[in-house]
Amino acid sequence: MANRLFNQFSFGLEKMRVSLFGEIDTDGSGNPSLVAANSKGIASIVKLGGTGLYRITLQDQYNRLLMVQQINLGPSSAQSMDIAAQSMANKTVDVQFRDASGAAVNLGNGEQHLITIVLRNSTAP
Repeated sequence: MANRLFNQFSFGLEKMRVSLFGEIDTDGSGNPSLVAANSKGIASIVKLGGTGLYRITLQDQYNRLLMVQQINLGPSSAQSMDIAAQSMANKTVDVQFRDASGAAVNLGNGEQHLITIVLRNSTAP
């Protein structure tokens, strides 16, 4: 589990809930990169082999993934995002971006996306 000094008191029924926020920008070829100053706790994002499939790697290991959300900053072909796979042991979350019809879609050139990843940093019941 993550061994950091987190800010206290987010209040909720999940023990030791941690929220990570990130900003993803794409270059002229649609390759993703993190804006490091706006992505604390997130190590990297890379494009995987499948259409619209990306792997987010966290800096720390957590007990459980609770939620991932994304918001487009400006126009984007990606309208939603699903969790395709996760491995808290490997600190990875694979996400699948989808267009308005639900079809898998790669991130486009020059896009910006904000992501929120909510995790549990406790084994307590």
